[in-house]
Amino acid sequence: MSDRIKTVLDIDETIQGLDTTMKRMNTTLDDFDTVMRTFTDALKDFDEAINALKTSASGIDGVVDRTNHILSRVEGVLAPLGIPEFVSSMAAHAAANMRKAATMGLPRKR
Repeated sequence: MSDRIKTVLDIDETIQGLDTTMKRMNTTLDDFDTVMRTFTDALKDFDEAINALKTSASGIDGVVDRTNHILSRVEGVLAPLGIPEFVSSMAAHAAANMRKAATMGLPRKR
């Protein structure tokens, strides 16, 4: 095989590798977009839950239920992306503290 043919084949292989990399990057960006949309939705849900708490004495149960719903949605998105377990564990710990504070009527720690 001549050097020119080998060079052309090497270039073609490189282009195919770059194409595969670009497809993976696009998939990753799509996944990240999904995560960001989920977080945005979760923040809106949490805001609604806080407003429910402000307007109703029984709102605490709604906040806890809404927080559980939000966390399950966020965890569902993070799991397939391979986010390390300790991040999910930290989020769950923070949520537990929020739930505890909400049920006690105390402000969250900052």
